[in-house]
Amino acid sequence: MFGLASVSELADDLSAGWLSVAGRRRLTKFMAEISGRGACRHPDGALRMLTSALEVFAPDVAHHRRGRTCDAPAFDVMPLPEVAA
Repeated sequence: MFGLASVSELADDLSAGWLSVAGRRRLTKFMAEISGRGACRHPDGALRMLTSALEVFAPDVAHHRRGRTCDAPAFDVMPLPEVAA
């Protein structure tokens, strides 16, 4: 079985530079099969965000697909901006 968890794992492998050609095919297949399913539309929103990121950061994605990672800092969570008191 697959779902957003599988897509997330494959996207994580891509970001680490480990995603194989077969993994890329699975990611594309899963994204196509999940899209439009579910009454809450949460999967659609998540997939749109991933699709957008893959398009906007296409040069970086290509770099990672070749098994290389970039020098960009990796965060477990997105840092929040500082707010003036």
